[in-house]
Amino acid sequence: MSKLLLKNVCKKYDDESYAVKNVNLEVDDKDFLILVGPSGCGKSTTLRMIAGLEEISEGEMWLDGQFANYLTHKERDLSMVFQNYALYPMMSVYDNIAFSLKVRKVDKATIKEKVNKVAEILGIQELLKRMPKELSGGQKQRVAIASAIIRNPKILLMDEPLSNLDAKLRNHMRVEMSKLHKKLNNTIIYVTHDQTEAMTLGTKIVVLKDGIVHQVDTPEELYNNPINKFVAGFIGSPSMNFIKCQLKQENDEMHFIFGNEKVYLPKSKSKLLIKKSYENKNVIIGIRPEHITQSADIKDEDKEHVSSVINIKVELSEMLGEKTNVYFKIGNSELTAIFKDSVNLSTGDEAQILINTKNICIFDETTGKNILYDEVKGGLCDE
Repeated sequence: MSKLLLKNVCKKYDDESYAVKNVNLEVDDKDFLILVGPSGCGKSTTLRMIAGLEEISEGEMWLDGQFANYLTHKERDLSMVFQNYALYPMMSVYDNIAFSLKVRKVDKATIKEKVNKVAEILGIQELLKRMPKELSGGQKQRVAIASAIIRNPKILLMDEPLSNLDAKLRNHMRVEMSKLHKKLNNTIIYVTHDQTEAMTLGTKIVVLKDGIVHQVDTPEELYNNPINKFVAGFIGSPSMNFIKCQLKQENDEMHFIFGNEKVYLPKSKSKLLIKKSYENKNVIIGIRPEHITQSADIKDEDKEHVSSVINIKVELSEMLGEKTNVYFKIGNSELTAIFKDSVNLSTGDEAQILINTKNICIFDETTGKNILYDEVKGGLCDE
């Protein structure tokens, strides 16, 4: 069983600037935890502090109940996989995988058994006699992972392990990584800048920006209930649409103007916004592209949350086989809709859309915070 706890962990450099500030994080046994964010957000620095490769400037790290700030990398019993594979070029694949056990003077029979076992898990049995220069990028990455997991570390740390691979191989390896976690049934902390990797691999995701943790949650919660406008825009592809508007109250319902149409919010959200005195206030409405669509794409259970028909003029469309991305403008807002079929639309064509309001997010215009984050989290916005 492996458990990691970070309490107000910071990394500060000589010029007194913070690369990471007040990270609080709890990693449970068997978690596949993803650190994700834009370049320079502090995710790799956080991973290196966990590994013992960077000193913790402030705060505490606890590993299985033991204060770990001053433990060496070896004493922490963690393994790390880097972006650049880090294989010894003059050693065979077998010797690369076995190296950490040989250093610990494990007997040859045990080493052979363990190497064969991890090679089988990763599907590289036929590569054991090869040299690194004879391997493809994906094969090198499998060997690097095998080298890291052979001694059964408490936690496996991975720093952008797929970023050097081409898109097709990266997609394949992403599936393999998910299978590997299920086979090993261990704890993994994984750094990536790719939100698709984060959403498909993680059981728990940490979103960082400028060295600060913005949200720690499951993929589903990050998608449906982002804590602020940054998280909402970072998670999801195409990214969430944002519309500046004013909320208006009509009896017990709140609405906003989209094009020339009133779009009414769900009753539960309207009630809470009225209670928070948001009538006639400027806000930012967040709508995911997949929630702006054609009438034929609306599920029966969502029909009560659908807006009136809205007419748009197409600026651009992208046919992607099973769906079409449609780009258009409402006022000064550039927006994206997703039609679930291949639709042949050209620039200047007129189209009709509907908005599914069930998962609309409302952000404070000044702070960018999701106004109803706590209420959605608590299940108060189900209607």
